[in-house]
Amino acid sequence: MTLLREIQGAATDGSTPIGTLLRKAKILAARLQNPEFAEWVHRELNGYADEDPLPPYRVVGVMVYGNLISAWDGRQWNGAPIRTEFLPEQFRRRFGMQSHLRKPISEYAALLDGDSESEIRAPWPQELTVKYGGKGYNEWQCLAAWQLIGRNQIVGVVEAVQNRVLDFAIEIDAAAPDAGEAPPNLPPIEQERVAQVFHTVIMGGTNNIATGNTNVMQTSSAGVTAGDLDSLLAALRDGGVPAQAIEDLEQHLKTNPEPQKVAETWLGKLAISGAQGLVTTGITLAAKAISSYFGLPS
Repeated sequence: MTLLREIQGAATDGSTPIGTLLRKAKILAARLQNPEFAEWVHRELNGYADEDPLPPYRVVGVMVYGNLISAWDGRQWNGAPIRTEFLPEQFRRRFGMQSHLRKPISEYAALLDGDSESEIRAPWPQELTVKYGGKGYNEWQCLAAWQLIGRNQIVGVVEAVQNRVLDFAIEIDAAAPDAGEAPPNLPPIEQERVAQVFHTVIMGGTNNIATGNTNVMQTSSAGVTAGDLDSLLAALRDGGVPAQAIEDLEQHLKTNPEPQKVAETWLGKLAISGAQGLVTTGITLAAKAISSYFGLPS
């Protein structure tokens, strides 16, 4: 069996570890003598450095939650939505409503083994937690904060890598079936053709996963469809959120050019009302409904 056929089999048999698949791809990159493909395989195997640009499939939309404590009476509020609009810009991009997944892909694949949790927490650094986690909550201080990443999002990232390796091998196989058996220092296929396949298949976004795009219609378990404002408002009404709060949210979502930031601020205000006893129901449902509306994990 040729190396190209081995890669295709490993990408589709459902049992080959993704690290093994990528090491086969590394051999292929060496025989193709293509530095771009080799570098991509290297980063997927070993992780992306902070200065490395991330492929779109490694950036996922998230919600941020935390554990708060009242400075007045010591009450604790676990799982409170954290208002990330108070983060400075240099931190908001990394720790706000998007999570940048830079670890080796095998680490994310390992999270899916066995009976692991359906959601994954990416903790904030402690200094960031203390300084910004409680912002907007008056007397509340933040003890811990984290980005919540859905298990399905990790599945999407892992499968995006597998699909790209598979598609690349298929395209090269069609152009030069014996490319994987090429001797050293003898490129088996024109570099222009390899570069074209690489940019189309690996970097072209043909397998991008949804990262909070409201144009991607997804139905949530809460009955809220991503991008469908009417379904969001109906879920909030059913959950007991006050009518005036719902009207305020609707008005701002329709008129503000940054609807996700508006929704986050609105949710924070609702949570404050709940902590003060003004709203007794609907905060958790509201957070899940808004997550679904923006296509984020709920």
